[in-house]
Amino acid sequence: MAEDTVTDIGMRLSIDARGVEQMLFDYIQIFRISFIKAGQQPEINLICDKKLNVNNNDIFIFEDTGIQSLAEYSLEEFSAL
Repeated sequence: MAEDTVTDIGMRLSIDARGVEQMLFDYIQIFRISFIKAGQQPEINLICDKKLNVNNNDIFIFEDTGIQSLAEYSLEEFSAL
């Protein structure tokens, strides 16, 4: 794929808690990492930062179709998380 090509490809994440007695985590952060040009630093954006409110009958679904980010991180900041 050529550099600077906008793909308009989103992503969907689902966590299926149906039948799960106890979730191993109750908080989620999702980051979008984009490489705009080969060999350059990536753009790292926090796009979801929330407490999960799922029980054993729920499915958590998150879709990123280019939504606005909550925060932007440098590679050094992200590596330190």
